[in-house]
Amino acid sequence: MAEEQTRQNFISRRNQGNIEEERQNTKFPEPFINLETLQRAQLFSLLSNCEISTLKNDMISSLQEVDVASIKSEEWPMTHMQGYAAVLNTPATPEKQTKTIVLGFRGTQNWKNVIQDCRCFHEPHVFPKCKLATVHKGFFEILMEIRKDVTSWVRNYLKNDAYIGDILVTGHSLGGAIGVLVAVILHNMIQNLFQKPGPSFNKYEKVPVVKVITFGKPRIGNFEFANYVNTMLGINNVLRVVNEGDLVPTLGWMNMGYVHEGHEIFFTAEGQRYESRDIDEETLGLEDSLLGLANGPHMLFYFHPEYRHMFYLKRHMLEKPKTKKKDANHKEEEEKSSG
Repeated sequence: MAEEQTRQNFISRRNQGNIEEERQNTKFPEPFINLETLQRAQLFSLLSNCEISTLKNDMISSLQEVDVASIKSEEWPMTHMQGYAAVLNTPATPEKQTKTIVLGFRGTQNWKNVIQDCRCFHEPHVFPKCKLATVHKGFFEILMEIRKDVTSWVRNYLKNDAYIGDILVTGHSLGGAIGVLVAVILHNMIQNLFQKPGPSFNKYEKVPVVKVITFGKPRIGNFEFANYVNTMLGINNVLRVVNEGDLVPTLGWMNMGYVHEGHEIFFTAEGQRYESRDIDEETLGLEDSLLGLANGPHMLFYFHPEYRHMFYLKRHMLEKPKTKKKDANHKEEEEKSSG
């Protein structure tokens, strides 16, 4: 009943068309996540662009303060989606060491990705726990191809290591859309694993939490799907970073029944930051009001290289992470050992 009222409220507000006025009158909550955390998630997203053969070395060289305990990666042949999963040893606490599983998925880079992007029909009956949810058919087909590998990677990591705290999923554009779908299936898998834990999971003090941070992703599903994701994962665990001047987050048009999920973090062309946690506010869209083609002054930013789809937090989303330079002492030690 409450969900239906929320849906009707959403439809009513959308049909009124006073989006810009409503946005200006909205009081945005204070940021609850710092820029450093977003930049770190962006780095994990950038790593999905690396060649599979060099991915582990690239990750080790770009993450100086953490240890990469294990990594699995793949480029799946049918849809040419590329992604990875890694276990990172974060700095130890006095009690014990906490580890994080990180998953990153690459954005559109080839014609097979483009074909999947264009398959924008709604796929119904995708999640048994939410029968009314529908999702983008092309994205769902990618999920079906990668699902077995990704869940196997994470299940084995959880089974073999009792110190996993969080699971972070990230990606840009198409990779962000796939990341949200992967987060849903991982959350469901984890809940099932820990509902009746066996010997491998009894050592855990708490159930690992799945979190998602995406950059410039399109809409994925209908209102029921968005509400399902927000309720199940928790809206504060689904962060969606959007730039003014980025057309992609407006795709999966609302008049086709698509709705954004998650907590929106919106950066204007001037660098001002807005946030919205409410599904009504964020789906009526900071990006839909500010990026509408009829919105004259903002048309300029469609052609501004720093704020279009490929630039987030002032970094190009297809660049490979740069190797951090070793300090002089470490370099000297290496030279001595090689000599």
